[in-house]
Amino acid sequence: LILNKVLGLYVFITTLIPKIFIMKKLLCVFSSVVLLSLFAFHLNAQNWTKEQMEVWNVVLKSNEQMNKGDFDGYFTNLHDDYEGWNNLDQLPVNKTLYKQMMPSAEMMESFKLNYSMINPARIVVSGDAAVVHYVFQWSGTNTTDEGTFPMSRSGKNTEFYVKEGGAWLLIGDMTLINSEGDDD
Repeated sequence: LILNKVLGLYVFITTLIPKIFIMKKLLCVFSSVVLLSLFAFHLNAQNWTKEQMEVWNVVLKSNEQMNKGDFDGYFTNLHDDYEGWNNLDQLPVNKTLYKQMMPSAEMMESFKLNYSMINPARIVVSGDAAVVHYVFQWSGTNTTDEGTFPMSRSGKNTEFYVKEGGAWLLIGDMTLINSEGDDD
């Protein structure tokens, strides 16, 4: 009886220990891949040129202005020849039409932004032209007479800039808004 228990314990330990080592190895490999990916992203961000950072700061400023409802400030960052498009509209819109599409002050008062995030994917600058690719996500609530309703959006954006008079101006963009349930 004691011999059976010892043999049983021996079989248990000899089958368990290799599994533990395999799990540890898999965990080490997975952790290494994650850390290397994060390190590579960090290195890429650290290697941005002065011009790339200038353009990205315009993107950040514009996003902040839009989040605050400062549409006048936001539109100073748009070129007069601006044309933009998203996958919800049939055709691109120009700067004048875009201004007309902005919500009123009353509508903005009913909306509360809870979370907003943008992350750059690529920034290319060539002379006085730049392209910025980034992902975005935001969530908030909209309060009406019927109640308070959650709202959220996520997607990808590509923006095209030209430098005029020392300022980077948005001349065009394409926004792909994920449909509900999309995680991309």
